[in-house]
Amino acid sequence: LSSGINAEYGGDREATENASPALMSAVTCPIQNRDTASSVVSDSKNLNRSKRLFGSLLMGTLRQFKQDKEKTKDTDTKQQEMWGKVEKREAQEAARTAEDRQKLVQCKSAVHTEIRLLEKQMEIAQMKTRAAEERDKLAGFIRTKSKPHIYYLPKDHNEQTQNELEDSNYRVEKEYKVRIGGYDSQLSGIKNELLEHEDRVAENI
Repeated sequence: LSSGINAEYGGDREATENASPALMSAVTCPIQNRDTASSVVSDSKNLNRSKRLFGSLLMGTLRQFKQDKEKTKDTDTKQQEMWGKVEKREAQEAARTAEDRQKLVQCKSAVHTEIRLLEKQMEIAQMKTRAAEERDKLAGFIRTKSKPHIYYLPKDHNEQTQNELEDSNYRVEKEYKVRIGGYDSQLSGIKNELLEHEDRVAENI
């Protein structure tokens, strides 16, 4: 009985000893699975955090690139505005220079025109003066009625020669009056031209 009990007990003991590893294995496996799951969860969190960090870095880089691009764009715009102002100023200077040259040409032309009119005025005035002097000189002589006219002065005047002198002076005065009147008309026309010329010059200044 004792041996049977021992045998039975021993058998149970052996069975128990044999069963223990299986029990321990059954208990150990869930522990390893939890560690694995925890590691997977941890790796997943790290991955998500890495993605967020990468996303933040990427967004920051893109934002900085956009800001730099905007700054570059602003700089280019300012440079274009600056060059535009420079070109505008150069165009204004060129236009002003061309306008000054044109005014200089106009001024020279105006001076030449005025000089020409003044010279013509002086010439006609001198012709008028000479005509008046000739008239006054011929007033002391008798001019024949036949052509070519001959002017003579009698040694002594009598009533007939005095009448002939008065008639001669009348005819000479009449002729010179027409001639001098023509000079006066020309001088009046030149005077008007000078006034109009001065007005045009004043408008262009």
